[in-house]
Amino acid sequence: MDKEEVLKALRSLRVGPTKVKRLAKMLGVSAEEYVSFKWALAELAREGRIMRFPRNRYTAVHLPRDLVVGRVEMIRSGAAFVVPEDRQKYPQDIYVSRSDLRGAMNGDKVLV
Repeated sequence: MDKEEVLKALRSLRVGPTKVKRLAKMLGVSAEEYVSFKWALAELAREGRIMRFPRNRYTAVHLPRDLVVGRVEMIRSGAAFVVPEDRQKYPQDIYVSRSDLRGAMNGDKVLV
């Protein structure tokens, strides 16, 4: 299974955090596809397209349309700018005041 197939299937399930083996069973992943399925889950989690939870559990991310995924870039004042990952859709950096950072640090991947 490739990443896009896994993502589409995971979104269709509409379940909370679920262990890899159970997800594979729910999605009808064959023994031959299992390794590529696990790889696809890990890649999707690294990309922020799905969430990974403790004890090797995953779920699809269902984001409201107005949330932006980006990286924190701190500035001297203690505030920061969030640099959106999708620069075509969000060409401007987003200013976040020091009091609104909620523990986010330089380089963190965040939703704003």
